[in-house]
Amino acid sequence: MSRSETEVKVLVVGFGSPIRGDDAVGWLAGERLEHELDARTARVVVCHQLLPELAEQISEAELVIFIDACCNRPAGQWGFEAVEPASAARRGIGHDCDAGELLAMARRLFHRCPPAVMLSVGVRSFDFGCELSPPVRRALQQVVACVRGEVDRYLAGDAGPSHLSACGVRRA
Repeated sequence: MSRSETEVKVLVVGFGSPIRGDDAVGWLAGERLEHELDARTARVVVCHQLLPELAEQISEAELVIFIDACCNRPAGQWGFEAVEPASAARRGIGHDCDAGELLAMARRLFHRCPPAVMLSVGVRSFDFGCELSPPVRRALQQVVACVRGEVDRYLAGDAGPSHLSACGVRRA
């Protein structure tokens, strides 16, 4: 589907493993947001890992929000960081890549690279299992509500303070 065939302005990519404990937070946030965001203006992709195949959908969006687990925050703490296109692709790139590499692919292959942010959630455990730890379970509710609010503000053209504007994201 090309950009001209859709009004989708925001792409949300929730990723992680639904069977590796807290690593499921991005996946679960994406599943919830699929039901809460207007499909006419926002597309949600839920996946295990970031794949090169996402580059085209990224190029069609005005804004991309990635949601993932991270190890560099205390469990349950979360925040946004701007994502910039990678300066060079990895040599011998496999089937997985990071957000910066996807943005670079979108620019190189489809001549368009929208602003992007990563919402990362600190996790406690990547052990096998389908349960989130209590702090990550609480954070999941906050993350979904925050992303929903940020998408609504972005689409409304609200220039007021927000997590996204703090990352330098402005409405195109």
